[in-house]
Amino acid sequence: AQLAEPPIRLELSYAPADDRLAAVGAGRLDAAVVRGDSRASAELDFTEVWTDELVIALPSAHPLAAEAAIPLGALAGVPLRIVPRDRNPDLHDTVYAAAAESGFVPTIAGEFGDALHEGFAALAIGPPSWTVFYAGHAQTLAIPGVSFVPATVGPDGRGLFLRAFVVTDARRPLSPVLAEFIDLCRRAGA
Repeated sequence: AQLAEPPIRLELSYAPADDRLAAVGAGRLDAAVVRGDSRASAELDFTEVWTDELVIALPSAHPLAAEAAIPLGALAGVPLRIVPRDRNPDLHDTVYAAAAESGFVPTIAGEFGDALHEGFAALAIGPPSWTVFYAGHAQTLAIPGVSFVPATVGPDGRGLFLRAFVVTDARRPLSPVLAEFIDLCRRAGA
């Protein structure tokens, strides 16, 4: 169903966040959706639109895989697989901050990057390790040997989350179409 009047034309494409942000700044894109705001600058306007829950992905054979939720501190002795910080600083920093709050510094088992099938295979059949994954995406996957379990952080047991933003060029006025797009993103994330 088309919610906007006039209809918004949306073209989806995948590119690294830095490339998308550069395209917005250069006027090649009207907007980009990114997770995290560590790349914020005076030239770009970051408008928060939703929050993504992060879940723990770990081998189904691991004893914690049967839990309803995993206190992050319980993974202190299990190596982490994560995308390098230079490719996704917000995810990296969110995980490391949550680990620090949970009393440990992760040891690294290796990268978990763009080749998801390789990363999940390493989790399923390799030495014990874990990673974080977006809950909304995890719900669409059925990967033999891998379980997705919510995480809890800190003494209050809150979940692990990463904020998402629509990024526009702060030097240009926000068009009515972009304002409607941002509103639709907010409503979709509510």
